[in-house]
Amino acid sequence: MIERALKALAEQYEDVPFGLHIASLATLNLSEFSFAPSGTAIEKRNPLCAVIQVADGWATLDAVEYEMALRAIDREACGAIFERLRRATHYTFEAVTPGWAADIAEWLLFSGEPLEWWEEKRAEIAGDLGHEPTALEVRRYIRENEIRTPGYIQRSLGRHHVRATRTRAPLSHERIMERLRNAPEPLRNTTAALLTEIAKLEKVRKQLRAARTDDEAEIQRSFGGLCETPGLIVETTTTALVTEILNDTWEYAAQDRGFSPNLCLILDPSPQSCRRLKRTLDGLSAATDAVVAIIATVNSYEEACYAHKGREE
Repeated sequence: MIERALKALAEQYEDVPFGLHIASLATLNLSEFSFAPSGTAIEKRNPLCAVIQVADGWATLDAVEYEMALRAIDREACGAIFERLRRATHYTFEAVTPGWAADIAEWLLFSGEPLEWWEEKRAEIAGDLGHEPTALEVRRYIRENEIRTPGYIQRSLGRHHVRATRTRAPLSHERIMERLRNAPEPLRNTTAALLTEIAKLEKVRKQLRAARTDDEAEIQRSFGGLCETPGLIVETTTTALVTEILNDTWEYAAQDRGFSPNLCLILDPSPQSCRRLKRTLDGLSAATDAVVAIIATVNSYEEACYAHKGREE
């Protein structure tokens, strides 16, 4: 009965693009996950586990024109905006940005060791050619076989995005706007609107992170997925490289468990637990609204840019 009541509460959020799966901890077969609750009190409460996961695939946002204009004015501010978006969507929609793609590509494609990757690639080319290749032969082989190199990934995605992912504290919203004070008005207005929505996402992320228990974090890790399920792809290249890397990542992850849930909650029949579930769903609903607003804002900027270019031609 408690499980049905919790599911009924979750059904109030039918229009929100995330899946909510509720089951008792016993039915999750936690022995498979090598997980044991930290206290017997959890077991005595006969808890349920709510697994929240993006359900209907990911949305793709074309931000090529916006990124190009922003990068031309201030690369650091450009990298910071996309990185703040990436971090703000943890526990909700997991935005796949150029920085995310660069991070994933470094270990998925190059095992975290670009120099070793190049040594292995040169040895592979030498085996195919039957002799030690010259620098020109290496470049020709790479080009003719359409091999993605570490340098190609960073150049294509943007080194400013790579730097942002490795920055402990990206530029604040105020510093970003200050650095864009001389930018064209449409670009400033679009950026201000995006930062407003990113701030909402950051607030939700902070609330969800503060409420998460150690057991819930461990259960989520125990699903063993490569990363949380993506909900939003942000493309900044005309070659759709971010999507290409995401697809490679999914193929790799699918060999095991696929992507992880976005959030897990341990619930029990108490009123406090039900209130916590409602607060969580309210937060996810607010995050949905913010993501929808971000998509609409960038789409409006992109459409205006393409319309302007069309008139010039």
